[in-house]
Parts: sequence; C-alpha cells; structure tokens
Amino acid sequence: MISTWPSQGSGARGMGESPIQPFHGQPGRHAKVYRGIADSGVAQPVGCWAPLMVGLKMAGFDGPYKDLLDAPLVEDMDHFSTELIRLETERQKRKVILIASESICPRPVQDVVASPYTNLYAEGLPGSRMCRWDVEHLEDFDHHLSYLRRYTDRRYYKGCEYVDFFESLAQRRCAEAFANDLVGPDGIFVNVQPLSGAAANNAVYM
Repeated sequence: MISTWPSQGSGARGMGESPIQPFHGQPGRHAKVYRGIADSGVAQPVGCWAPLMVGLKMAGFDGPYKDLLDAPLVEDMDHFSTELIRLETERQKRKVILIASESICPRPVQDVVASPYTNLYAEGLPGSRMCRWDVEHLEDFDHHLSYLRRYTDRRYYKGCEYVDFFESLAQRRCAEAFANDLVGPDGIFVNVQPLSGAAANNAVYM
C-alpha cells in the first residue's frame, strides 16, 4: 500500500523519488497531494485516485485493466446490461410494488450511492465531536482534516475522512427532520448505518 501522506523525504527504495509528496502549506490547511515530476517535469495535483494510480505505475502495470478507473460508462461497453437496466427501470415505473422490504430509491440517492464512496469500507463511526456539529460547522473541511491528521478517528480502516462528513451530515439532517416542540435536533441521536434484516428487526423490537 502506498500512503497518501508519506513522511517528508521518504521515497520508494530503488525507484528514485517517491511519486507522491505532501504539500507543506499553511498549518491547518488541507494538504494537497502532487504527482511526481517523472511525466512532465512539473508537479501536478491529483485527485482521490492518486494512491491507486501511483501504485499501478510503480508496479509497471500495463495490462488490459490499466484504464480501469477511467473506463467508459456501462452503456458504452455493455449493451446487454444496459438494456436490462432500462427494462427494470421501466418495470418499476409501470408496476405498483407492495413488497414490504422493497422501496423506491430516489434518483439523487442513486447518484450518491454510485459515487466513489461505494469503494470504501467505513467500519466504525465518525468522531463524537462531529456528531454534535451543525451543517455550517461541518462545511469547515480544513478544520476537521487538520484535527484528524493529529488525533486520527474511530474508523477501523483509514481513508474515511470524507465519509465522516457525509455520515455526520446525514445524522444531522435526520435529527432535524424528527425534531419537534418537545425535543430539538441536539437531543436526538441518530445512527444512519444500514443494518441487516435480522439486526434491524431486533433493534425495532427492543
């Protein structure tokens, strides 16, 4: 595994300089990751795929899956699957579905679920301090990321720094939706992580 935050001066032994280096900017600012000068002679900012793309390059990966992350959309590469998706979409539009364990997922939710966040395994919970933040405070990315780099988080796997924002935002919005005259959003505690059918049923009965 290639770390996105290598220590200063670290390098891949036998391969020259490390392809990624931290940008030492202002304290408290979110560090940007830069691609090495091997390609163009100029460091270029890279996105969230930097660790994987650098890993493939360092390993000399040049097989049939080298363009995996930039693959075309499914409708451009698999017409049969595209047709099946279209048919199922049409079926759900025309039918009244009365199965208790099924529901209609709104298009905005589908877009979020199909985002790069689906690549992550976010076992654990956001920091307890984030669960108490309002939406305006959650938008202060630099503040939380600088805190995270110093104190880490409660996740089992790393790479969930932006998942923390998403989960805390969902908790806050859910609490605000259920707030009433007797209990405000700050008095409502929310878990938005999906559970299996058995665990969810037990939680309801308890």
